[in-house]
Amino acid sequence: MDARQYLLRQRRNRIYGCGDLDEGQDAALFSQQMPTSIEHMASDVVFPFDSIFDRTLPKCALHGNALDQVNAALEASISKGESQNLFVDTSTSSKRNPEAAEGVTTCIRPSHAIYSTELQRYVTAQEMFLCQGLFAQDFENPRAVQHLLETDPKQAQDLAGNAFASTCAQVQLLASLIHAKGWSHIGINDILTTGSSPEHLLRDQCRMMQLTKVTMTNQNHLHLLLRRGLPVCPPTSHLHLREHDLKQRQQPKHTRQVSPCSRYCF
Repeated sequence: MDARQYLLRQRRNRIYGCGDLDEGQDAALFSQQMPTSIEHMASDVVFPFDSIFDRTLPKCALHGNALDQVNAALEASISKGESQNLFVDTSTSSKRNPEAAEGVTTCIRPSHAIYSTELQRYVTAQEMFLCQGLFAQDFENPRAVQHLLETDPKQAQDLAGNAFASTCAQVQLLASLIHAKGWSHIGINDILTTGSSPEHLLRDQCRMMQLTKVTMTNQNHLHLLLRRGLPVCPPTSHLHLREHDLKQRQQPKHTRQVSPCSRYCF
């Protein structure tokens, strides 16, 4: 999966695996259906450039090997007739061709510096978080995350470089909700035996998967996905979404928060 196909401003190719431990699953069918649903959720839509990168930050001059790599990447892009809005990994060995990406960052690593020819400076740790789909406001303690980004950017980049691209992990989760039979064990029987409400049960299960918040703005898409084959989970999920809808409608229109595309936040 490439992160830039799932909203993020980053070229990041990773292999994800999902296993269904339910004994009634058809392994061949599951291995065919999961990739198909994941591909259907891919697109060329990404978060707006200015929502991820801060154009007000000062520019940074390049020197030595970093300057040579950026110039080489620009020359290669011009010769191909491509955009000059490049992100170049300047930590790549001088013996290798420069690693560059057009309009999105190269793969974020724990210690590699990435230079933007459009911004004429290096990408900050906070921007790397955003390119991974990690938004401070979606963490349990946003102030602690923001404090880390401001006081220890090297540590913050190390965390970002070792993290999942959040939307790719979330797409895997959504596809599993459609096709994994194991989800059928979570629902009505648990409610009957524990007395938990569907909403509380869903929240507890989300905590088990370290899913702390789900923010939906394109809810119709998820409603469509959930209707494709879940035997038990749709009622609980629909309850959660309907509650969110109601809260949104109760707010004055000018205070509603709406982003340009779906965002599922771990």
